[in-house]
Formats: sequence, C-alpha cells, structure tokens
Amino acid sequence: MFCVSIVFRLAQLRNRSLRTRHFIYAAGWACLLAALTVKPIQAQQNALRPTTVKTAPTEASTEAAPVVRSIARQLGDAYTLSKSAKTVDEYSSIIETCERVLAETNKVDTIKYTHELAAWSYNRRGEAYVQLAAELFEKGEERQANELDTLALDDFTQAIGHDKTKWKALHNRGVSLGLHGKMDEAIADFDELLRLKPDHVNGWYNRGEIHAQLGQFDKAIADFSAALKLKANDHGSLIGRATAQRQLGNYSEALKDISVALKHQPSNALAYCERAEIEMSLGQWQLAAEDFRTAAKADPELGRAFRGVAWLMSTCPELKFRNAKLALEAAEKAIALDGATDYRTLDVLAATQANLGQFEDAQANLLKAIQFAPQELRAPLQSRMRLYANGEPYREPIRQAAVPGNLPR
Repeated sequence: MFCVSIVFRLAQLRNRSLRTRHFIYAAGWACLLAALTVKPIQAQQNALRPTTVKTAPTEASTEAAPVVRSIARQLGDAYTLSKSAKTVDEYSSIIETCERVLAETNKVDTIKYTHELAAWSYNRRGEAYVQLAAELFEKGEERQANELDTLALDDFTQAIGHDKTKWKALHNRGVSLGLHGKMDEAIADFDELLRLKPDHVNGWYNRGEIHAQLGQFDKAIADFSAALKLKANDHGSLIGRATAQRQLGNYSEALKDISVALKHQPSNALAYCERAEIEMSLGQWQLAAEDFRTAAKADPELGRAFRGVAWLMSTCPELKFRNAKLALEAAEKAIALDGATDYRTLDVLAATQANLGQFEDAQANLLKAIQFAPQELRAPLQSRMRLYANGEPYREPIRQAAVPGNLPR
C-alpha cells in the first residue's frame, strides 16, 4: 500500500516531519533538544584581563588594553543574556556579539570560547525559528512557516560551522534536511551525530524513519532496534519497526511490536493504523476497518487514519467493504489534514477517484504523487498510472496468507 509517513521526534511534523511530523520529523517541535549549558565565563574573563606590569606601558599596550577589556565585557554581557534568552532577537544579539569578538581578537582561548557560544546561540535561534514556524503552520500560514524553516536550517548549519562537535545542532539540521527532502544529507548528519553520541535515542529513531521513507527497510529495522536497546518501550520505534517488518512481509514480527506498543499506550492512534495495514496485508479487511475507525476516533486529526479508511473503501477486492462516496470523503479529509504535497495522500486520492471512474482526475493526482515520491518508491505508483490510463481502478490483491495466531486486539 503506502509507506508510513516520516516521523521525526521534533514535530507532529506539521505534516512535514521527523519524529513526529508523522516525518518526524511522536511529539512536536516542542520536543526539541534541551538547552545547552554554556560554560561559565568567569575563567575566560580572568584570562582576558590584561596583566598588570610595573614598567611603563608602550603605546601599543595602552591601545590594546581597552580592547581586551571591551572584549571581556562584551562576552560577559553575552553570557549573562544567554542564561535567560528565549527570543530570536535575544539570540541574535548574542550572535552579533560573538561575530564581532571573533573579528577583533586573536587570542586562542577567547576564539575557542566565542565559537562555542556562537554555536549555542545559532542552534537556539534555529530552534526558536522552528517553534515560530510550527505556530504559523497551525494557523494555515504555510509559506511563512516554510521561510522560517529555511532560516532554521541556515542557523543549524552556522552552529555546526562554529563547532563541528555540536551534536544537538547536527540532530536539528538532520531533521531540517529531512523536512526539506534532502535525505542523503540528513542521513550524513545523523551518522555523525551517532558517532559523537551513540546513546542518542532520537538520532537512531530519526535515521530509521528516513531509511524507511527511502524504502531501505532492513536499515530502518536496525536503527529502530538500536533505539529500542536504549529505550525498551519507545513507542515510535516500536511502530516504526513494525512498519518496516510489514513492508518486508514479516507480519508476525510486526504484530509483536504493535502488541507491545498498544500494551503500553492502548489509545495510540498510530499503532492502530499500523495494525490495520498489517491486517490488510493479511486479507483481514474487517479487522482492518475496525482498527482504522478506532485510530480516527482516537485522533481525529491524524491524516493517516483517514488515508487508510479511504484506501480500504476504494481498493478492497471484496465489494462489501467498498464505498466510493465515503472513500472520497475520507481522502479529501486526509488532504485537508496532511496537505496536498504528501505523495501517499495523493496516491490514495487518485485511487478513490479511479474507483469512481474519474480516471483523468486520478491520473493528474497520481502524477503529482509520483513527482513528490522518493525515486525508490515510485514503481507501484507508476504501475497504477498504467491502470488508470486504461480506465481500470486499482484493487488490492486477494490474499490467502495465514493469520498469525492471537492477533492482539
């Protein structure tokens, strides 16, 4: 059917996410990394104080001393502000100070400290942009939200430029790159993050989501498993691994993960969606319909639940489960929730239109889906395009797979 949306743990990815924008992307950009504690500047201030000498100062030293004191004072003020800074303007003020100091000093210790403070400030300003973007997106101001997301990506890059060991900025940039569709670059950032901090649960999770998005399900399973070794009942990783197992046809393993997830979170809408898709893969249409309904009830804003309902009611090989009118309504609801740039949702909309005999509209929307879909996942969409061009709707294959015992309900 269709691959799970990318869910990075940073945003209910405003539908564009990583943990969850289920891309992301489980939480919301509010789940961004905790603030980095800046080193106390007192030691640096002491190092910056000009040494008192008994000999008469030269002309050069009398000019340099005020500059050194000025740098110490500037960094002291910037550090003080960093302890309470919360707004873009406040972080910008610290950044301006750091950039000015770096242009004025050649002292190694001062340069090192200033780079660290600048990296912290760029990263925090980037996070602030992300939060503002999330708020704008919720208000329907998507263009402005995207502009702020771009500014955030630039700031995370600046942070890493000042300090290549800034793992929080690497994680944030990896998420941003994923949101911008730059998957290979995002994976490179998560690779470096996990080299620096191998116990970072969200790093493993988010890289797993990207691998799944790219159809690299074996790699996704490995990443989700690594996350679960660090946090045994991480719901996102359990559901993500179940999705990857389903894609590989490992239905028993997939159901085990969903069973654990629902044991700890019995109202988890994403878990019900995933279980419904496993049940569809096993030809258990009635159980799938029940789980999709449960998911939609548990989270009326979850586009994936409505996608699933629309897909089942328009493509099921058993006539009694198909309902063309309700399928189209569910697909349109999913579009309203997830936007018109998600290839999975466009694929479902096209299937509902083809089921109604609206083949020109179906081909137009499926063409958009193909354009948005990762290259690795376009083959089944292109196959459906050929069906619609011949005036045929898509139907799920009739499955005779045995149902694993004791389906968790």
